[in-house]
Amino acid sequence: MGDIFVDKKEYEKALSAYQRALEIEEGLGNQRIIGALHNKMGDVYSIREQDVTALRSYNKALEKWRMINNLEGISATYNKIGRVSFQQKKYSQALKYYQQSHRDSAKTGGINRAGRDL
Repeated sequence: MGDIFVDKKEYEKALSAYQRALEIEEGLGNQRIIGALHNKMGDVYSIREQDVTALRSYNKALEKWRMINNLEGISATYNKIGRVSFQQKKYSQALKYYQQSHRDSAKTGGINRAGRDL
């Protein structure tokens, strides 16, 4: 449901939908979905140029991905953090995250977005 609101640029409603889903998934303990929801929330905060909150959400996602050793999730999240760092004009930090994303993506045999952003 949150994705529909994002498509409609109704970001507050998207965040509310993601938060409701997050509460349900936390109760179920589904770390993969919890990580994905934190990433989606981070994306909305990034769109709204709320970089600190976006980074907080992305770091929560990283924590979940690491718990279940999900390299694809880790790679995608590092790429997102790199994008926020780039938008903040922290270019060396952005490059570090893009490179880490690329390394993790290569471990899974995927390209992810890291290759494109480098």
